[in-house]
Amino acid sequence: SPDKSYHAYYPYQNDSDMNGKVSPGDKDFFKLLVKAWSVKDNQRTYAQYTASDLMTARHVPAHPSGACYEIYLYRKDRRPRDS
Repeated sequence: SPDKSYHAYYPYQNDSDMNGKVSPGDKDFFKLLVKAWSVKDNQRTYAQYTASDLMTARHVPAHPSGACYEIYLYRKDRRPRDS
């Protein structure tokens, strides 16, 4: 239904790490997480790089009856950038 939306993020965080960092009802559900996200200085390994590579996705079902058979989540790179 139009009042529902689905959200996903990467990399995984423990539930306790996500408390207070999402904004239910806001189009930018993850804005508080993005603001608090820290990018590691050392990104030499895959694990170090991916720990800093925050991506988020949002989907709002378009079917007027609310039926949704497939959900497509398009990711958006949300890492802070240097100016």
